[in-house]
Amino acid sequence: MSVAGISLDVCMVTFESAHVVRRSLGALGATATGAGVELSLTVVDNASTDGSAEVVEEAWPGARVIRNAGNAGYGPAINRAASASGADWLLFMNPDTLPGPGLLPMLPHVHQLQEIGAFTPLLTDVAGRPARTAYRWPTLGKELARLSGAVAAADRMGRAADGLPGERVSFPEPVGDAVRVDYPVGACLFVRGEAWRRVGPFDEGFVLYHEEMEWCWRAARLGVRAFALPRLRAVHLGKASSRRRPPEVVLWQYRGLLRFYELHRSRSERAALRAAMAASFAARAAGAGLAGRPNARALWAVSRLGVRGGRSAKRAPA
Repeated sequence: MSVAGISLDVCMVTFESAHVVRRSLGALGATATGAGVELSLTVVDNASTDGSAEVVEEAWPGARVIRNAGNAGYGPAINRAASASGADWLLFMNPDTLPGPGLLPMLPHVHQLQEIGAFTPLLTDVAGRPARTAYRWPTLGKELARLSGAVAAADRMGRAADGLPGERVSFPEPVGDAVRVDYPVGACLFVRGEAWRRVGPFDEGFVLYHEEMEWCWRAARLGVRAFALPRLRAVHLGKASSRRRPPEVVLWQYRGLLRFYELHRSRSERAALRAAMAASFAARAAGAGLAGRPNARALWAVSRLGVRGGRSAKRAPA
């Protein structure tokens, strides 16, 4: 029974996640205890072969588990998990995320702050060090600099840079209260129910990566504000749990970025991004091939993606 009358639908997608999802659900259960929140869990499994769905059913007996016949990607799966939600809040949580003990007990308080339409806690690694949590919108100049190698050079000189679109938001210690951000990382993303129903679901053209960026872009244009609440914490295992090789991750990241540009940027900006991608990754692939590295094929795939672009993309619903 909910003391504060706040309902929360937790939505999760699993794919070969048996090695992490039990730990994730254990942390979720721990923070839910005594939180005064009425919680339900829906997990959509994208045809895992490692028993992910069975692990969820064992670890959380009341969960609604939906088994997809194939792997349609994250966007369609997470929308399926959230499709019937009428809750006050939705939590889109990765199976490699461990919510901190004080996270859900704060939700009734956050619920009273009507300006917060979506939020994320501060994400950390297992050692408690801040991890990628939130970003500013991507710009063509930033992406061209990244593809040219200027961003990597800046990183070596000690300036902030990383591999996701936009500029990373830093949270200096000691952390303060709510920080307005353009878009939070989707590993532990809370969305107010009325905002979700107003903005609509994730665009299903995003198979993997950046669907939260595009959703927040649409939300911002409807006046829905996103925040980071750095006093709240969640551990994102991230790379520690990923079984994908880095070049494959880059391929999916740039597919998502191109999708965003197809939906929300001009034709000239799209053309410039595709040309820079094709040139940058062709050079990297050639170098990897000469060095005999196995990632050359994936790098060529990113280069070809730049040539082809995302010409079949349709505009997201307003």
